[in-house]
Amino acid sequence: MLGALAVATISDRFGRKVAFFCAGLVSVAGVAVVYVAVSPGVFLAGKMINAFALGMALATGQTYVSEIAPLKARGILLSLFTFGMVCQNAAC
Repeated sequence: MLGALAVATISDRFGRKVAFFCAGLVSVAGVAVVYVAVSPGVFLAGKMINAFALGMALATGQTYVSEIAPLKARGILLSLFTFGMVCQNAAC
């Protein structure tokens, strides 16, 4: 939820692509923290950073897909986006 709230201003002011880029940068930072974690607390912090980035990506992605998809394909594309995000998280 916090990621979605944080990305709203970025998405409105600079556009959806910039918001995706910011979500990617935050996720890279989270992965770096998890990779160098030497204690459970640092590992948890990295996971929380990645969860923040995931919230950013989910909020931006659904908006972006609904804006660019043709009307007839919008429902299935939004469903596929959500399915893809679930599959990505299950792989982690």
